[in-house]
Formats: sequence, structure tokens, C-alpha cells
Amino acid sequence: MILWMVLCILTLGMDASSFNTPSATERAVLNEDLSKDPAAFATDYFVKMESALPAHLGDTSFLTSLALDYLRAHRIQEAIWTLRRADKPVEAHLLSVRLKEYLRQAPILESRGHHGKAAAKFVTFAGGVQAVVKSKSGDGANIFNNPRAEIWAYELDDVLNLDIVPVTVNRDGMSVQVLVFDVTEGDRDFRGQRYTFNRASLYILDFLIRNMDRSPTNWMVRPGGHVVAIDNGISYGGKQGQEWLQWGKNFGIEATNPLVALGSPLLEKIIGKNDTAIRAALMARDVPADVIDFYLNNRGILERLLTTGCQALIL
Repeated sequence: MILWMVLCILTLGMDASSFNTPSATERAVLNEDLSKDPAAFATDYFVKMESALPAHLGDTSFLTSLALDYLRAHRIQEAIWTLRRADKPVEAHLLSVRLKEYLRQAPILESRGHHGKAAAKFVTFAGGVQAVVKSKSGDGANIFNNPRAEIWAYELDDVLNLDIVPVTVNRDGMSVQVLVFDVTEGDRDFRGQRYTFNRASLYILDFLIRNMDRSPTNWMVRPGGHVVAIDNGISYGGKQGQEWLQWGKNFGIEATNPLVALGSPLLEKIIGKNDTAIRAALMARDVPADVIDFYLNNRGILERLLTTGCQALIL
């Protein structure tokens, strides 16, 4: 109880007088030993459960049970996203805090693989949690393939509740991003199909981080259609709003039709937030001022893009 209260006060800014006894879900989130071997589940169990999710999106009991199964399997990112779907933001936040500390401090038992200029390695921690580690620095003033860009993309996603970038932390100057399982590559015809309605969150993220590298291998799809945005390191590299839109048109990745309706919950996440609160939240996460300014200064453009399509804004 005391640990739960302290974590909530420190991470959520809550008043101690407002707490009741933690729920069974909260206790499970706090008590799961991530360093021990995870529970075993039948092959394809989670694929089947995720595939069934569209029929259970309003079923809190189903979603909570699935989140706890993910937790016991040490698939922590999936547990966090599922808790949010179950309308359990406190539990999701507490688990996110635990995962971040784990990725920063837990012993690495295995390190393997290396590809490309981003110097990506796959690591396994005690307890079976896996992650991707990137260590390449930026190139002068352009922050390409930079671990910091990976981290900033996650922090922006988390503050805006887009829920498509896996938890990513700084560990000794490297970015560490937790792996998500049971995913398939994005459409090979991505540039032909372009951003579509079910990829609106991906479009929002790419606009705000000025992503220059969204290819089929840099976004994934979970069973049930949930998009996962990875490899966000070639971002924040100099192209601004209109310039990024023109670049997108040249490369065939613009949204040609409206992606969201006026008044939609997704649009409210992006447009309806208080400037002061957003700035404070992102600054507390060490996101640079120019990155924050780009988001705050271009929300009007982004709203028009989402509700009308890019063509209305590109000459």
C-alpha cells in the first residue's frame, strides 16, 4: 500500500488523501517480479486474443484479464496498451514507470544482431523482457539516426496518448525500446496506398516528428490492426511543416483524404490540450524546446491536414 501511494504521488502528482486500498490489478502491476521467468502461455494464445479484441473493446473485464496475462508473460508494452484500452490509466502509468526503470537498470543477459547505420542491437534482460538498443550519434546539426530522436518520439507519443510508439528510454546515451511481439511488417505498398484512416495516429506522429524514414519495415501491425511505430531515429532533421508536406507529396506518402472527423476523440488528443500543460509535461521529459515549439506552432496545420487531407495545403 505504501509503495503504491508513493509511486502514484511521485509519478502522477496525486494527493495522498485521495487514495483507497489499491485494486487487485494495481497490486498485480506492482508485485510482478520482472526479473523472474515469465509465465508460459499456449502458442498463438495472444494472437487469438488480440484478433478477438474488436468484439470486446467495451468489455473491461476481458481487457483487464488480457492485460494481466500479458503482464505475467512479461510482455509489458502490450500490457500497458491493453490497460489503457480497459480504462485503467493509473495501472497503465504505474506499469510504464516500472518498465522504464527496468530498461534503464536491469542486467542484460544477451546481446545479438547488428544492422545498418543505426547500430541496432537486440538485447534480452533478466526475466525475458527484450528490447532494441541504438547507439549511433547524430550528424552535426541534423539529428539523423540519433537515439535521442527515438526517445523524443516516444515521449511525444506518450504525452499525446497516441499509443503507437513502444516505451523508449535513455540508458547510458543509448536508446532502449521494448520489443513488441506478434507483429507483421506494414504494407509493402505503403507509398502507393499512403496514409489511410486507420493510420491517422501514424500520420500525426510522423508530421510532428518530421519523420523522413517511414517505410514498410519501420511500422508494424499487431493482430486486430493496432499500428506500432518503430525506427523513429531519422526525425527532427530540419524539414519544417510545409516543407515536410511537400517532401511527403514527392515521395507519395501524403494523406489525400480526410483521416479524422471534426470533434473526434483522436483529434481532441492533439488539438484540445492546454499549451502550458503540454509544454511543462514535455520539458519534464527533457524534450528540447524547438521540438515542443514545432508541435505547439503547427497544431492548426495538423488539424486541417487531418480533417481535409494534405492536398488542400500543398500547392
